[in-house]
Amino acid sequence: MKGLTAAGHTIDLIDLHAGGSNPVMTAADLAAWRQKKVLDPLAQDYQRRLIAADHIIFIFPIWWECMPAITKGFLDKVIVKGIIYDEPKPGRLIVHHLPKLKRVSLLTVMSTPGIFYKLFFGKCHV
Repeated sequence: MKGLTAAGHTIDLIDLHAGGSNPVMTAADLAAWRQKKVLDPLAQDYQRRLIAADHIIFIFPIWWECMPAITKGFLDKVIVKGIIYDEPKPGRLIVHHLPKLKRVSLLTVMSTPGIFYKLFFGKCHV
């Protein structure tokens, strides 16, 4: 963050833990999701912030070969079809509704030793 700020970038940090994000998709959340709506006010705030972003950087660890539940919940509750993106025709490329977005970056870390990852999960570059 210091390096980005020093380079003149403005940062809007979304810390899911500190912000009290709830990854659980309730029955009401799922019903709203099917109608391309969001009930959770925090998820709505996150959507507004993503729409304003020109570069999104996801940073999270890999736990048990998956993203943490709070990250998955963020994706399920915030990256909603009809609000953040659309799929014009099934099987076609999606179209995002993030007008300022120029770039998305992903940074993850995991502690699985490379040899175990190769043995259990197939080819990888370690």
